[in-house]
Order: sequence, then C-alpha cells, then structure tokens
Amino acid sequence: GAVYHDLGNLNYTVIAHVGKNGLPTDTVKAYKFISECLLAGLNHLNIPQLSFLSPNTILLNGRKVGGMAQHLLYNVTLVHGTLLVNSNLELMNKLIKMKFPVINLSEVKDLSLKEVKEALLEGFKTKFQPVFTDAFTQNELKLAEKLCKIKYNRRWWIFRSS
Repeated sequence: GAVYHDLGNLNYTVIAHVGKNGLPTDTVKAYKFISECLLAGLNHLNIPQLSFLSPNTILLNGRKVGGMAQHLLYNVTLVHGTLLVNSNLELMNKLIKMKFPVINLSEVKDLSLKEVKEALLEGFKTKFQPVFTDAFTQNELKLAEKLCKIKYNRRWWIFRSS
C-alpha cells in the first residue's frame, strides 16, 4: 500500500527485539501490540470511538486515521506508522486510491502534532520501557551516509523493477 506524508500527519517508528521480552514474533500480533500502545496514548486525549482493525489499521468513528507496516530482520522488528492529525485529506484522496474513508484526529478534537506525540509517548510507556529519541547519533549518521553511498543513491536501487 501507499503512505501519504504531509506536515499534518505524525509518523512514528518502533524498533524492538521480537520474542521473549520484546514484540510478538507473529506479524498481526505485533501490530495489535503497537495499536494497544497507540490507543492507550490517544485515550489520554479523550478521543472517543477509536479502535484497531486487524491487521494494521487504526479507526476513528469507523474511518481510517492511521496505519502501520513492519519489517522483521535478525530478530528485530521495525514497525512504521502514521496518524492523520491535520493532513490535507483532499490532496491525499486525489493521490491515493483509498480502501477506507479517512479522517483527521483534529476533526473530533482540536489537537496539535505535539499534543498527539506526547500522548503516544505515554501510551508506549504503558506496554514497555522504550528509549525515545528525536536525534541520530554520530555513528548512525555515518552509517546512513555509507548506506546512501553504496546502496540508496545508486541507479540500480532507485530504478529497480519488482
């Protein structure tokens, strides 16, 4: 599926070990686990009618407000997701063929991205002791530059066919 990004949505990434003391090894169970964190956080904002639709969708009043994707490698899962807070839904609907009607969180309550982010942090704390970061280490930046040089900036990667 496609992911729409603009300045009105909140993107998050969870990177965690799988199995004992980590995320479930089953993909759908991992989505459910992360959704419980998201819903716990959003409940701090008193937003009614939120629910999880398996395998990876967050609904608000029966309309899609968020989704997730994940990748498992070497017993580590990366779950990436987005929540529509105050996105340009008109443009989104023009660019992406939607399976569900969509809605912004701000349509039911006036919220800022910062408020939603802080609430999600609290939600993740209810399920495990996460380490939160808004910045990359110098080592991570060097590794990203190396990966860009040897892979992501290469013609074969950019124009590969599926």
